[in-house]
Amino acid sequence: MQQRQRNDVLEWANRYEITDLFYIFSDKDIRDPFSKIQILNLSYRSLQVIPDFFANFRELQILDFSHNNITDIPMDVVALPKLQYIDMSHNPVGTIPTFAKGVVVKSLYCQDECMKRVILRNKYEECNGLS
Repeated sequence: MQQRQRNDVLEWANRYEITDLFYIFSDKDIRDPFSKIQILNLSYRSLQVIPDFFANFRELQILDFSHNNITDIPMDVVALPKLQYIDMSHNPVGTIPTFAKGVVVKSLYCQDECMKRVILRNKYEECNGLS
């Protein structure tokens, strides 16, 4: 992993006071901290944008972005190969990309209008967690 990517995460984690993420990425003994994270709770952080470096969290299975101000879900997030659960509830989400082939998200949580767009774009027969 390049030092620049690591620094981007450190700066972002520090700005939003995400101490667990900051400590993992500041530990020089951890060679690839992106591969160590499987669960990430970023709720209630006043986030407006999901940064590009989220594409590097290859092992991420559970991602909680609830209660923020996020309007778009980047394609990189829905293409994470092991992602099973994503919570986007209580965000003004306007754009939902189609999930990548092979990605099996078991639960996607978001508001009613958001969920309707997901169902139409991805042709889900069953969606859990309508909030």
